Amino acid sequence: MKLETIIDRAKVMGLPLAKDAFRETKENPLPVPPYLVYIVPQAVGRGSDERILLHEIHAALELYTDKVADNSLEKEIEENVLFDVEYTKYQETIESEDMVQTAYEFTIYEKVRKKG
Repeated sequence: MKLETIIDRAKVMGLPLAKDAFRETKENPLPVPPYLVYIVPQAVGRGSDERILLHEIHAALELYTDKVADNSLEKEIEENVLFDVEYTKYQETIESEDMVQTAYEFTIYEKVRKKG
C-alpha cells in the first residue's frame, strides 16, 4: 500500500483536500466545509538489506464538517478510501469554529526499492 493510493482515493470524493492544513490568502480563502486534510507526522525507514527499504508511515485523514457530523461522508471514507486499511476513528466538536472533526489515524507500510 502506498500513501499516494489513499490520497488518490480521497481526491475522488471531490472535496477540497490539503496536506497538513489549508493556508488562507487573499487569492485563496479557506474552503467551506466539508473538506479533508491529510497529515503525515511521522515516517520511519526500515531496511532488511541493502536494496529494499520499508517505510512505516503514520498518518491521519481528517474530515471537517459544519456543526453536525455527516455520516454519509464518513461512510464514503470508510468504504471507498480506507476500506483496506486498519484505522482508529475519533470525533471532536470544535466549538470555536462551529465544526466537527472526524479523524482517521492509520499506519501503512511502503516498500521502496533503492537504486543501484
